[in-house]
Amino acid sequence: MNYNWNWHIYWELSPDGQGTYFHSLLVGLGWTLATALAAWVIALVLGSALGVMRTSYKRALYGHAVRHADLLLCISEFTRSALCRFQTLFPPDHDGTSHCN
Repeated sequence: MNYNWNWHIYWELSPDGQGTYFHSLLVGLGWTLATALAAWVIALVLGSALGVMRTSYKRALYGHAVRHADLLLCISEFTRSALCRFQTLFPPDHDGTSHCN
C-alpha cells in the first residue's frame, strides 16, 4: 500500500475561519462529551427518582406519574417545553411559526 497521507490538513484553516480542522475536531469532541454527560446525569436523576417512587410506601404518586402516562407523550412534551425555554437557541421557522404555542 503506497498511499501518501496528508496529515497536515489538521493544521490548515477550517472553512468557517475560526480555527484549524484540529480545533474543530476538539470542539466537536467537547460537545459530544458534554451531551453524553448531560444525558447520563438526567438518566441518573430520573432513574433514581422513579426508583424511589416505586419502592416508597405510598405508591400513588408513582402510579399517577408513570403508569397512566404514555411514554412517548411524556418525552415529546418534555422536549417541547425544554426547547421553548431556549427559544433564542432555536428560533421560529422561516414562515414565523413558533413551536411554543
